[in-house]
Amino acid sequence: MEFSTIHMYLLYEMINNPSSSIKRLQEKLDNDLIDARISYHLTKKAYDELKNMGILRKNRKINDPILVNEIREISEVEGNIIPGKLGLVTQHVFFKNVQSSEGVDLFADICYEHPYTSYRTVCVGEGIHLYAQFNIPAETIDLMNEFYERVRELVGANKIVLLNQDRKLSVELDMNNWCVKDKKWKFDMLDNSLYIAWNSIKVPNTLIRDNYESYLKNLDAEDLYLVRELNINAKVKPVDLAPLYNKDDTTISRRLKKLNNHVMEEKAMLIFDRNKFDVGIALLILGRTSNAINLNKLYKLLENNTIPFRASLISDGFDFRMIIYAPSSQFNEIAYFIWSKAKNVEIMTLSVDYKKSWIYPFYPENYDVNTKYWKISREYVLDDVLRKFEKR
Repeated sequence: MEFSTIHMYLLYEMINNPSSSIKRLQEKLDNDLIDARISYHLTKKAYDELKNMGILRKNRKINDPILVNEIREISEVEGNIIPGKLGLVTQHVFFKNVQSSEGVDLFADICYEHPYTSYRTVCVGEGIHLYAQFNIPAETIDLMNEFYERVRELVGANKIVLLNQDRKLSVELDMNNWCVKDKKWKFDMLDNSLYIAWNSIKVPNTLIRDNYESYLKNLDAEDLYLVRELNINAKVKPVDLAPLYNKDDTTISRRLKKLNNHVMEEKAMLIFDRNKFDVGIALLILGRTSNAINLNKLYKLLENNTIPFRASLISDGFDFRMIIYAPSSQFNEIAYFIWSKAKNVEIMTLSVDYKKSWIYPFYPENYDVNTKYWKISREYVLDDVLRKFEKR
């Protein structure tokens, strides 16, 4: 089975509207493709073929010990929380130049045990580095700083780089730039389009920060378990969850809508095999801009899809971390461009191997039903985790 034009258009629509039903996708395709009539049957057939070709993640059952009744079905769509909407701050931590594979393995175990871990992976670039993200209550920042230092000693890293995220932008892959016939990207860094776009961008000369008001006071413990449900499967149906939570469909539907409107990112994430399109490897860049204009230009460059690949950019003041999933043949040109617009630049590749990289679903058991806030004690955030490893 060959990847065809209809597959490309459908994948494009699903990347941009991942939670849409087959019916809505069909209507969108039929409206946009003026040279062809796209029926529901044809859309459903193309969707099934994307699954059978291994491009879209297939639905399957998983065991989630945190959720009631444990067994869940996951789809090709996952939801992402906005930590700030839950009163959490995001920290990005790099443990630089780890000296042994034992340190890498230990890091994975520690991240698994820590209740506020959201992501961890391995980076390669002038050495082996460990990278993790933690969504934490602001009251635990000092405890987490102590935690990072003790982890650094345990894993044998020689340095910590810490970014407190105050702004974030994520953009998705633009399949319109994929040539179905030639099976390659039309985009080419060598045409100087990035430099031309950079020079034409107009941005403010002040730092811009995300400013989210916490919605946590409007939620209860059950809502937070539903956040996890959406996190692992953004297409989950109220009718399937209602009996598990001893609620009627309408109540669950109302709660899910509330969470999607106030806690989750507006657009969920489509899980598909990026290797099929030569964008399965990620380039990670750390750096610092000399002023707010250059930082804002980096954000605008991604926002405008000038680089048509999946990318994310976070910043802490003028310091930034950028991740781009691009064809490896274009890594050098992209890295050189970013290097030319920033300073103190470090360039790495990001492991996407599931053995070295892991996304942790939202953990509702961090919520204390008595205080109606997050668990923030030293024992919970620090000592209970490290005690298991410092005795080794």
